[in-house]
Amino acid sequence: MFAAIVALIGLALFIFLFTTAMWESWKAPTPSARMQPNDVDDPRNYVATSLAGSVGGGATYFGIPETAAAVSSKIAVQSWVVPAYLTVYIAYGSEAILIWLQKGSVTYIAVRNLAATFLGMIPFIAMSVLRLAG
Repeated sequence: MFAAIVALIGLALFIFLFTTAMWESWKAPTPSARMQPNDVDDPRNYVATSLAGSVGGGATYFGIPETAAAVSSKIAVQSWVVPAYLTVYIAYGSEAILIWLQKGSVTYIAVRNLAATFLGMIPFIAMSVLRLAG
């Protein structure tokens, strides 16, 4: 249960940070309007990027039980965590790519990192979805 609470907090932080970053990136009209969070020294970029990695790691953690004893405790959590993580990650990753393509250099660094990370995860997400479906 502790892992589920940590997963929920991480997912909420991910949603908050990336919603803010994507909104600010989308609103930025020109490269001269680049916001302070695009500074490479801004810790929010690194926190947001680490949360992007933890969302993928969390989905993996809850998707693969270690032992038969762990199966029953994880199944209840797994029934909502994995679909929630996949849905959020696919939605935000796709949106990050579209924003980066549309806005270019005014896109926050964290949003660009999410787009690049998501592109690398697409084959693995597809394999996971196919495995769950079949």
